[in-house]
Amino acid sequence: MAKLMILCTTPDERLEMVLKEAGKLGYETVFCGEKEYEPVRQIVDAFYVTDWSDIAELVKIAKDEQIDGIVGLCDAVMTAVAKVAEELKLPGNPPKGIEKMISKSGFRALQKEAGVFCPRNVIYETAMDYSGEELPLHYPVIVKPVLSSSSHGMTVLQNEDGLKEALCEAAKISRNGAVSIEEFVENDSLRIIEADVFVVGEDILWDGVRFSYRLENAPLRPAYDVYPVVMSEEEEREFKHTIEAILKTAKIRLGEYNVEGYFTKEGRFFILEINPRQAGHYNPQNIETYCGLNLTKLLITTAVGDMSYYEEQKTMPRLRRNVLTYSIFSMEDGVLDHIHIDSGLREKMEIMRYLHGQKEGDAVLNIVDAVRPIAQAVFVFDSAEELESVRVRLTDRVYAVLK
Repeated sequence: MAKLMILCTTPDERLEMVLKEAGKLGYETVFCGEKEYEPVRQIVDAFYVTDWSDIAELVKIAKDEQIDGIVGLCDAVMTAVAKVAEELKLPGNPPKGIEKMISKSGFRALQKEAGVFCPRNVIYETAMDYSGEELPLHYPVIVKPVLSSSSHGMTVLQNEDGLKEALCEAAKISRNGAVSIEEFVENDSLRIIEADVFVVGEDILWDGVRFSYRLENAPLRPAYDVYPVVMSEEEEREFKHTIEAILKTAKIRLGEYNVEGYFTKEGRFFILEINPRQAGHYNPQNIETYCGLNLTKLLITTAVGDMSYYEEQKTMPRLRRNVLTYSIFSMEDGVLDHIHIDSGLREKMEIMRYLHGQKEGDAVLNIVDAVRPIAQAVFVFDSAEELESVRVRLTDRVYAVLK
């Protein structure tokens, strides 16, 4: 029986699915969190409250528990995961490569080293380091936390007005207080390409590629995803080459990586970021709905050195269904009454998931300020044309109703 060590901060749907898959496989689980989580303690085989920066402590726990593999489920733990795996000679990745990927500034340096498209940027160790000097950048710019997840703390500015405030906001979110200002690469639509790619040695699985759409009132917030993605041969070559170059330069050899990016007007693929872990919001499960590949099972089996499912997937037929997933937010603050879904769409809905135990009667925040969507609806259509006809009017047909 394999024993899997799991590191993550606040438990979310990723931990839920990893524990579910581990249970199916008969794995023992060792959970290391930054604080006590009694519901998690009740369902794992061993539970530890740990400090991610104390690698010696994590290594001791891993040795005492005689683990066979280790996985991380959020950006904050991924360097520690890599260091433990390296120390114990378990399947994993070089810590330096992971460190570059989770840092906004480090990732831009990685892009330059790999020779792929990269915007100019400047870094301030604290918001106070900016004293009003003229930036060596062209507006518009985007202000970002150097160490953070998702779009929180990011601000797009057309000129220097509000720059200091944006820096302070980003610094509050950044785990090390550092902030980045970079030239904003215009996208001619509210659509980007997002992907969960899986790496095993020199092999990359591309099944998790999707279109991710934003809404006009929250252009940095992913709202709904569409499978499959249709690209020209030239676009597909550029897309794959750019991602492969980054992963190779960082010496990445194992695991699931969440990619976000879009094509510039010149046809270059601009990677916004590559997160060295699974996407949240049940994206791995949505990918399974789309094509049949279970990325969570692949993640934990390869982490303990079991390549049987990886070998099996090479001959596994892919479904390639027409899938639309909608992360439902409220447009304003209030109390949730219910989620409205047009009656004509109900037969197309495969599943509705409420995230983090949210339910009717709970207080909810507006789409810009909310940390997570209220719920997620997954629809499957008979054709791409039918899907697109629903997508363009989706916010009128599925929405949160407040009391």
